[in-house]
Parts: sequence; structure tokens; C-alpha cells
Amino acid sequence: MSLEAIQQWLEGPGSQSVSIWCADPETSTEKSSLGIGQKSFQTYRVLYKQPGRDIVSVRHRYSEFEGVRKNLRDRYLPLGILVPSLPPKNSLTAMAINATMSASNKLDTFFIKE
Repeated sequence: MSLEAIQQWLEGPGSQSVSIWCADPETSTEKSSLGIGQKSFQTYRVLYKQPGRDIVSVRHRYSEFEGVRKNLRDRYLPLGILVPSLPPKNSLTAMAINATMSASNKLDTFFIKE
């Protein structure tokens, strides 16, 4: 994708009408890979909204955000477009547990908001 094509996409008619945000951190557990004990992990709900349509949401693990960020960085960094870093994994979990502020607020900076 050329820099010109990206610029046209960013300035296109629908570019300002989409909102994406992250909310509702949740701790889940699953059996360990050895089948003995359990391990816990954090998931976050990602919400997407277009005018005139219902909100669509999915839940993802932190590691999936890391993969998305890597793909975005690999694709856009050569074009001079910076992709923000994710907040540290442990800081999100600590914030969710302590409830001093919403853990998802830091992930919000990773998404484009209206």
C-alpha cells in the first residue's frame, strides 16, 4: 500500500465516523498445558461503533493485542507511520485488580477514537 493510498484512506469519508475502544478487563482461568492446576489471564473487550449500527464487541487476551501491534508496526513503520506501544502487561492487571483506574483506559490510546 502506497503512502498516497494510506493518506486517502485516512482522509476518506468514513474515517471520522468509526469509534473503537477497549473496556471491561476480566480475569479468566484455564487448565495449564500439563493438565495440572490452572493459570489466570486478563482479557479485554474491544468495542466497534459506526453511526446507525449496533455496537459490535469481541473479547481478546493481552497477547493478541501484542500480535496485532506487531503486524501493524511491520506494515506501517516502513511508511513512516508510528504505531503506539502497548502499556506493560502487568500494569494493566494491577490496575484492574486495584480498581484505581480502568485498566482499559491505557489500551484506549492504542485505538482510534472519534
